Amino acid sequence: MEKEVLEERQFYERLAKNLTIYRIKAGLTDEELSLKIDMPKDFIYKLEHLELEEELDSWTAVLIAKALNISLTQLVSKENFVNKIISQEEEDIDG
Repeated sequence: MEKEVLEERQFYERLAKNLTIYRIKAGLTDEELSLKIDMPKDFIYKLEHLELEEELDSWTAVLIAKALNISLTQLVSKENFVNKIISQEEEDIDG
């Protein structure tokens, strides 16, 4: 049970990080994205700051990804585009 709670926390932390990165890349504020997916204006803020009181349902996650023009996999992946850029720069330096 403790491992499941930790894994869930890590999932939400990763999702929050990716959400923030992709939202900023899309040029949206947290409030704009919340309204774009027809949620309360503080929804994305709470999600990004791990303050959401309920679990994120899968359909809302799909709506978020669609609004950001990314895949659901990108939204929840351990690897995000910032990590890819850093990896590419390291390869260029080493390479």
